[in-house]
Amino acid sequence: MPQLTDTALDEVVRKCSQQFPHWGVVMQHGHFKSQGINVPLIRLYEANRRVDPEGLCFRLRKVLKRRVYNVPGPQKLWHLDGNEKLKMWGIYIHGCIDGYSRFPLHIKVSTNKRSTTVLNFFLESIHKYGIPSRVRVDKV
Repeated sequence: MPQLTDTALDEVVRKCSQQFPHWGVVMQHGHFKSQGINVPLIRLYEANRRVDPEGLCFRLRKVLKRRVYNVPGPQKLWHLDGNEKLKMWGIYIHGCIDGYSRFPLHIKVSTNKRSTTVLNFFLESIHKYGIPSRVRVDKV
């Protein structure tokens, strides 16, 4: 495929930015690849700088309004979570952190995500570190 001129690339980026205003350069890159348009990331950064400089600066600064997060002390709140990104290979990652210190209480790998497996990991952490006041988990 012939390389797009800067003007043509700017127009494609402008249309994409209007359709998907919250997408950054990496998302645009993937979208264009799926459409058969192969453009180097550096050219996309340059096109975004020309088309939407304020939006690019905003996304590059990663300005996020974060909630205030206060935990009174250690053992007051534990966070349990799991990761399934490797499930196609039968691998599940389970983790638990102390909300106050962000200390990892456990990070375990298993071949399933059964509640009994998660419970056993949690009980191991309780045995090792004590009982927390509260536990926060994702909605099921």
